[in-house]
Amino acid sequence: MTRRLAATTATLAALLAMSACGTEPESNSESGPGYATNAPETGVAEEAPACTQVWEEGATLPDDYEGCEDESGAYAAAVWATCDDPAMEFTSYEDELFAKRGDTITGDPAAIKKLRADCQA
Repeated sequence: MTRRLAATTATLAALLAMSACGTEPESNSESGPGYATNAPETGVAEEAPACTQVWEEGATLPDDYEGCEDESGAYAAAVWATCDDPAMEFTSYEDELFAKRGDTITGDPAAIKKLRADCQA
């Protein structure tokens, strides 16, 4: 009986561990959009603008934005929210500033909430 219980417990543990594999990352809300990273092509990281130059509240995020160089000199690739309508996709910097391609960068909580809602619509 003890062997059967041990074998059953081991099988359940293995199944639980395997069920966690292959899951896609979720956003910070249960019904939020997924996210996709646009990895830079070779050589793009060397030409990336400083994040502090790109991510200024009220500035416009470039249409071709792929990422920027952070304060440590590392390349920070853009992570885009995956929306039903690709025109509604947005990205963020340090989870404080948000923008769609070619749109105004904002840190306003109401505007961020609207971006998320528009993405799901």
